Amino acid sequence: MRDRWLILTVLLAILSGPRADGAGFLDTGIFDPNQLGSAIPQAVADQALLLVGSYAAHRPYSGAVARSTGSLLDLGIETTLVKIGDGLQNALTANGIPVNATAVPAIPMIKAHVRKSIGESSEFGLSALTFRQQAVYGADLKFSLISAEEGPSLALRLLYTWISIPMLYIDRCTVISPELVLSQPLSFAESWIGIGGRFVSGTMKATVTTTVGPLTVSTDLSKAGSAGSAYAFTGVKFRIPGATGLRLGIEGSFDSAGYHTMGTFLGVGF
Repeated sequence: MRDRWLILTVLLAILSGPRADGAGFLDTGIFDPNQLGSAIPQAVADQALLLVGSYAAHRPYSGAVARSTGSLLDLGIETTLVKIGDGLQNALTANGIPVNATAVPAIPMIKAHVRKSIGESSEFGLSALTFRQQAVYGADLKFSLISAEEGPSLALRLLYTWISIPMLYIDRCTVISPELVLSQPLSFAESWIGIGGRFVSGTMKATVTTTVGPLTVSTDLSKAGSAGSAYAFTGVKFRIPGATGLRLGIEGSFDSAGYHTMGTFLGVGF
């Protein structure tokens, strides 16, 4: 599995770092958190956070128009297949860290979604996934810049994602993404295209336990990092039969860092 590949590569990065020469088992310098943190190359931390941030990022699956207008709210499930780029593997290789695990080409992401319009020209959405102390929470706020009865509509959208995945050593990761989306609204559907930028920052954290003679010492290892990428996307969402009823959407994206996506949205408007 891809998560095991990430864990393996991070462990390799930690274990390949320098160790103090020491003056015997009482030399506690080998447990210095700053020293351990420096064992992970910065490029590796940056790319690991970009991988997780791109994989778990909030995705609205909507166009430029506040289409939940006329219904109380929309509820749905997102299922997205995310292609894994080569950034982390390249960073490990560039820093002399061998990677022996076979990469999985893509992995799925599933989230619950809620969308609600705020008047005629704005809309917000929420998404969430929690599982065994792993958590991903996302939100977006959309402002219509051009809202047309006929012809294309344009909107500015601001996305935010908060991620904590201890099993991948991600203590905290935040993703901020501004987007411009252009769509063509119809009575029963809306198709869209858009561009955006993804800015990921956070902290990797692991607890290292070392036993030397009679002593067992646990030390928190942490490493901050940040990275970014640009992306373009296109999709369409159908409303059956109209303001209330079924929601069926599909969206694909192309990412400059290699984290391309293809996914679907299935929901209902009340």
